[in-house]
Amino acid sequence: MNIRNIRDSTHVKYKTTFNVITRYNIRQPISIIHFHDTWVCRIGNKDQYLEIIINGSKKSAMGLHYWNVDIDITSDTHAGPENERDIEHHCLLLPQLTKSGLPKPGSEM
Repeated sequence: MNIRNIRDSTHVKYKTTFNVITRYNIRQPISIIHFHDTWVCRIGNKDQYLEIIINGSKKSAMGLHYWNVDIDITSDTHAGPENERDIEHHCLLLPQLTKSGLPKPGSEM
């Protein structure tokens, strides 16, 4: 079974929701799309999207900006952009770093 993700020229299309959740839980970068005040990951070959919820105000640490992020796992699909022109930003979510590097998966910051 091929579980590899597909790279577009501007973002990654993840094979499954499980791939995104796994990357999030082990603190790997996640490719997301921003459009109309909504943040999503693209799932599969069809236009399915997983919503990324950005909570609260940003915090700064070591010269970088951080937000609390949740993934809406209640639904695999979310309305995506009508076309590429609706996309405002392509972003890469990175895990928060500590002075000693990446925190261990599951640790609280």
